Amino acid sequence: MSKEAVKDFFKQISPKSYYDIAIILPLLMLFLYPSHAAYGVVGFVILCIYGIIKKDLVFHWNINILWVGFFVLYVIFFLKATDTKEGLFELEKKLSFLVFGILFLFKSKKPLSLPFWIISFMLLVIIRSAIGFVESIIMYNEIHILPAFFTSRFSQHIHPSYLSFYIIICLIITFYWEYKKVINFPKWFLIIFSIISIVSILLLSSLSANLFLFFTILTIIIYYLYKKFKPLLASTIAILFIIISFVVIKYGHFRAINFSETYNNTITFLKNPKEYIDADQYIKKANEKRLILWTLSWQKIKENPMGYGVGSAGDVYRNVYSQYGLTSLMDPLLDSHNQYLRIALEMGVIGIFAYLAIICAYIVKAIKQKKYLLLYVMICFLYFGMWESILQRQSGVIFFTYMITFLFLYEPVFSKKKI
Repeated sequence: MSKEAVKDFFKQISPKSYYDIAIILPLLMLFLYPSHAAYGVVGFVILCIYGIIKKDLVFHWNINILWVGFFVLYVIFFLKATDTKEGLFELEKKLSFLVFGILFLFKSKKPLSLPFWIISFMLLVIIRSAIGFVESIIMYNEIHILPAFFTSRFSQHIHPSYLSFYIIICLIITFYWEYKKVINFPKWFLIIFSIISIVSILLLSSLSANLFLFFTILTIIIYYLYKKFKPLLASTIAILFIIISFVVIKYGHFRAINFSETYNNTITFLKNPKEYIDADQYIKKANEKRLILWTLSWQKIKENPMGYGVGSAGDVYRNVYSQYGLTSLMDPLLDSHNQYLRIALEMGVIGIFAYLAIICAYIVKAIKQKKYLLLYVMICFLYFGMWESILQRQSGVIFFTYMITFLFLYEPVFSKKKI
């Protein structure tokens, strides 16, 4: 790169105001100090209040207010809680609904520096991946086996599935904005970032994230085929690619993820859920264990469709696990590992209806306003919630509430000419 090019690059990625720095703080702490991610949110709140007082941020009524309403619903169902302490802890975790739902009703008068935001996000992914490599090497020197480089040993501070989705979303935003000329990063930098990201995702070995990445790539390839070739040829290539991919998934054997075994065990579960739950062989397998957790959660939801109250889930889980003699699920206590079931368990049909209504509202807005990154994140949010109770961890509730409300307010919309 020439000196002029280097100068232009740094000018492009430089923050233009204090608000550019403020808006990255939640991600900064989430990546670098995940156990105290709330500090980043507090910093963001303080600088936003400063901006509102100075009138650098102006009120902009939008659907982000829905998260405030959802928090109020949690407060209402807290009144049904059997464990007040646990209920208050649940409300504390949901404060992100209130914070981002309110603060992203205020929009900066000055244009946001999106290049600074995305370069910060990318650097945080690189730093977190580097930390993972260093910690894995240290562990490998102690235990001398390759599993030191996989799953929670590679990511000891952020749940592997959550970190995988962070990286996937960062990748998609980066390349979409590069394609749309929002950013103009050197190709060597994008290649290095892509390699680091893909390697990290593979080492994190999250089944849900790997499948989501696979279907993302598959969708992009199919879209490209239809743009490049005639419909008949494109359809033929796409079908062949899908068939080959599913054969690899079904019969492939991977070091940390055995898709074939999971597939066969899922079929066994669907044939006879009761027998599956009683079989000890499945209790120790993470992916298969979810099938048991989902079944038991659904059973308790049917017993009380109006919900047990926010903070009561722990008592409900202990009761049903004891009923089936599943003591291994009680220490540590496992929840449904499904956000929809968790909400339905605590807040019943009212809660799940409200949650799905919020998701649908954002999806409709994203489609109407052609905010395709927001649409992608909503699909990710919808999908990931089937595998994890993503709003039960700060790493989930902060990241996704922040990302959804941020993209709704600041994702640029492109004209048809540019598309």
